[in-house]
Amino acid sequence: MRIMMTEENNAIRNSFLLDDDSSIPFLVDDISKSMDQIEILDIEPPPLIRENSGFSFLLPQAG
Repeated sequence: MRIMMTEENNAIRNSFLLDDDSSIPFLVDDISKSMDQIEILDIEPPPLIRENSGFSFLLPQAG
């Protein structure tokens, strides 16, 4: 795809979203620390899911 776009536009260098640049270092710990903790049970399902019996497995089960 890159070659086709470069040939079509006669461009010397194009930047694409598909570029893979591994020169930007990051640690998995850095990513996990930047994410907020979400408690799934605190999220209210949308009405479409609550009302449709096909999605009942997603609803909280009475213990």
